Amino acid sequence: MKLYAFAVYAAFAAAMPADKSAVQMAMERNSFVHSESGHGSGVLLDCFNHKGRVLSNFHILMHDERVGVGVYEVRVLKVSPKYDLALLESRCDDNLPTLKFSDVKVDEDIFYVGNPMGVIDSLVRGRAINLDDKYIYSDVLATEGFSGSGTYNAKGELVGICNGWKKSPGGGSALALITRASVIKEFLKE
Repeated sequence: MKLYAFAVYAAFAAAMPADKSAVQMAMERNSFVHSESGHGSGVLLDCFNHKGRVLSNFHILMHDERVGVGVYEVRVLKVSPKYDLALLESRCDDNLPTLKFSDVKVDEDIFYVGNPMGVIDSLVRGRAINLDDKYIYSDVLATEGFSGSGTYNAKGELVGICNGWKKSPGGGSALALITRASVIKEFLKE
């Protein structure tokens, strides 16, 4: 699986004007989140003394009693059905500083790392094509399993969490729907 991910990483890194270390960092923070209701992705926000905070989507967990990140069972710290966000506490191996957050502009290159259909560390490159108060709309559709994926700018700063898709205005193609970093920061403060 990691060999496949490296091949995708190499092709992706060549195609996007991102620092290769940004893509590698995003892959290191990607988490496989699973529950009785389903599975998806999450992003490791930080890790100190083998305890890390993982951000994901509420719709992956719903109200399940058993939730895991990778092979570890986790503790649900808080959820927001309104914003479709969940904060989990999980075991982690390496100390990692807190992830930097950033805003994004229309037409800016973005990428997300997730686990569609159980394929770990898959990368998708897109562009922010529209913004509103809560969401970034991307031109690349996020398939099942990308829910909860960290979405990053070319510097490797977290700009949002992928949480699904929405039909574009006018009935055109579907767009990825990404919760903005500003909404995530508010959720973390609550």
